[in-house]
Amino acid sequence: MKIYIFLLTAFLFALKQSETQAQRVLKRMTIGKMRALSGDAGGAAGQLAKEELQTYEAGTRASLQQYRSEFPGRANNILGINDSSAPKLEELIEDEKAKVSIEDRRNKTRFPELMREWWYMDSDAARRLKAEAERLRRLKANIDSSQYFVPKKIIVQGKPKDIVIYGKHMNYDGPKAYKSYNYQRLTYISYHSYDVDANTGKALNQDVVNAFQNLDDKEGFINHVRNPKENKKAYDGSFCKILLSISLHGEYNAAKFFANNLNAQQAAIDSIVGVISRTDADGVELDFLDVPSLYRKEFLNFVRKMSGAIRGLEIHNDSVNTYKYVFMNVPAYDNDNVYELRSLINDVDYFLLAGHTFHKNPKADNGLEKVPNSSLNYSIADQSFDIRAVLEKAISEVGKYNRDMLIMVVPYFGTIWRSETVSNELIDPAISYDEIMFNYILNDSLKRYRYEPSNNTYIWQDKDTSGPVPIITTIYYDDTMSLIKKFDFVLKNRIGGVGLYPLGGSVVLGQHFWKLLDIQFTEFKAPENDKLAKLKRQASFFEDNSVFILGVILYWGIFMTIGFVWSLFKAQTRQALFDSSRFRSMYMIFFTILLIMLGSYYGVFQYHIVLLITGLLFGSIVSWSLLKALHKEQEDRP
Repeated sequence: MKIYIFLLTAFLFALKQSETQAQRVLKRMTIGKMRALSGDAGGAAGQLAKEELQTYEAGTRASLQQYRSEFPGRANNILGINDSSAPKLEELIEDEKAKVSIEDRRNKTRFPELMREWWYMDSDAARRLKAEAERLRRLKANIDSSQYFVPKKIIVQGKPKDIVIYGKHMNYDGPKAYKSYNYQRLTYISYHSYDVDANTGKALNQDVVNAFQNLDDKEGFINHVRNPKENKKAYDGSFCKILLSISLHGEYNAAKFFANNLNAQQAAIDSIVGVISRTDADGVELDFLDVPSLYRKEFLNFVRKMSGAIRGLEIHNDSVNTYKYVFMNVPAYDNDNVYELRSLINDVDYFLLAGHTFHKNPKADNGLEKVPNSSLNYSIADQSFDIRAVLEKAISEVGKYNRDMLIMVVPYFGTIWRSETVSNELIDPAISYDEIMFNYILNDSLKRYRYEPSNNTYIWQDKDTSGPVPIITTIYYDDTMSLIKKFDFVLKNRIGGVGLYPLGGSVVLGQHFWKLLDIQFTEFKAPENDKLAKLKRQASFFEDNSVFILGVILYWGIFMTIGFVWSLFKAQTRQALFDSSRFRSMYMIFFTILLIMLGSYYGVFQYHIVLLITGLLFGSIVSWSLLKALHKEQEDRP
């Protein structure tokens, strides 16, 4: 019986195998017949089938090459298009309807397109960051910037200090200009100017001084700056501070004014102090840029006298604290060290470094050199004088701990040069930004302007060949990109701030400059609830008084140590203390921690010394433990 069952099983298995083999043979015969049909070039049906097959294969190869080039390696692996041994479609799918649906031409690119969209889709983390950035953008757009946009900070002797933004208004720009300024962003604004008469010390332009001190005019400069309806206060509740610029032009006038002309100097000081007192202005800006080296001493004495007289107007009592500020301009080229910054640190609040007059080179012919008026060089090969050189020289004079007294002034104007074969002529020493844009840039279909990254300046250039000698007109000016580089340089070097000269150079097109100042020199301060603000005030209190607390703890520790050491000179005290195992343990732990702290502070624990000290400490602990165990064992013995 068992033999019959075995034979029946073998027969059924052979029958199944023969059926599978027959199906395979039939399949190969069918495929062979299709290939023969497609290879029959003589028949119309065979030709049509061949063309259809070639078109499909060509399209498939093209799609494969495209997906290999577009998809990263990870996507190739997912798709399996790099694997020549991947299973074919007819082997994976048995359902003929599903196979026909997938082979439909309309679905051939559907999966790769969906795959491409999924592959290049932002990750969850990236989407969260974008959503947070959009939330902050909307929040900033709907809040009052006077409360939550605050100046960036620099650290001065361990304490934060607001970055200063200084600007200068030229009186000939008129009310239209000073009514367009963003006083909420400006920290100081200087009014140009009290022009000193070298003979008498009085003002050469008394009408300008009268306009400055006319407080009856509601549209006047001072009233407009301090008008809360026109201008918002800064985040700390204060208005932009107003300075009166004091100017003395030319070496000849400077020599006459400082050459033992004490009466004129005193008259100038008295007159200026009177103007500041009547207007309650916040200080003065000294603009003496052409002082001969012969009168260095007289100039420095005059600055000290002026500073003392202006600061004498300050009021300090229980209810009012008013400060008066003294600013002083420093020329880009000071080869004779006339402006001794170090000797004036106690008399001047801020030094204004001229980063906009590099074309006024005293060593050049006629004192002028055809170079950008405000350059910041990044090329090692270019060793010309620039903002970097001016700042490094100033920091070396005042010292790195007083760098917050330095303000780098950048221009809102350009210069126009006309060059022939061997000569360069300065046509316009101060063409405003608006004039450059309207007259040369905006309507320039030839695009003759470019940004020069080597010195961070914009250049517009035109060559006129209509005459016998070619004439080249060149304009050097600053725009968004160059100013961003210079502002970044100021922030990187952590100086006091930046100055803009003149503010009226961009009245029509200057709104993007104010936005640029917002971006570069302010930061967003999120609103706080009362509880968090209270905690921050408490933390600030402890932070401000941490030096005193640390001093008390330090002196307390010193006297405790002295008393402890003094008590160890008595044998009874030593015996009472060191007989206690707990005291000995605390004693060893304390001096171990003290040794580690001192060693870390003085850099002792470095390299192989760390291993040595660790081994000594570990060996000491093991030895102490063994000795203690041995001592205990000896005590337990009879």
